[in-house]
Amino acid sequence: MSEENKKIVFDEKDVNENKPIAILMLICPILLILPFVIEDKKNSVYLKFYANQLLVYFICGIAASFISMILAITIIGAFLIPVILIFFPVAWIILLVGACTGEAYAVPLIGEKINFVK
Repeated sequence: MSEENKKIVFDEKDVNENKPIAILMLICPILLILPFVIEDKKNSVYLKFYANQLLVYFICGIAASFISMILAITIIGAFLIPVILIFFPVAWIILLVGACTGEAYAVPLIGEKINFVK
């Protein structure tokens, strides 16, 4: 059974108003709280999408780092650490490109499956 790709299309006005904030959130993650505390940004689908992707990115990054540290004493950890060191910077660049272009680019492999922000 083939699964159809669900492409999220953002409102152009929403993207144009919130693109700088989305880019700043990706560069400085402490700004992740902005879509939740600024009243006129709470309804932005674009900002909520990238806030969710950033949360997925950081939680999975912390989990992957923790697991790789535990497995570092085995041969599995020796192979896992380089994969993590390549995967997470590439995933961050994908998110940044998506935020800059105004398109919905999710964290590869996991971004579309996990949704923290409603």
